[in-house]
Amino acid sequence: MITDKKQYIDVLKYEEDNYYNSYSMFTRELKNILKYLKLLRKIEYYTNCRKDIAGKIYLKKLNIKFENCQ
Repeated sequence: MITDKKQYIDVLKYEEDNYYNSYSMFTRELKNILKYLKLLRKIEYYTNCRKDIAGKIYLKKLNIKFENCQ
């Protein structure tokens, strides 16, 4: 569970490095996976850390984007 901005950035970096090492070359599939993971982690960050009104509004926008992504 992401609890602060630093942890959010660290998780994104870890996942990006991990997936780059898993694929032999940069492909459209890898790009889509990384895009999906970034969106998922951003939703997790805004759900857990941003309790202000601007954060809640942006979270609703992210959830709509996530629903359209699937």
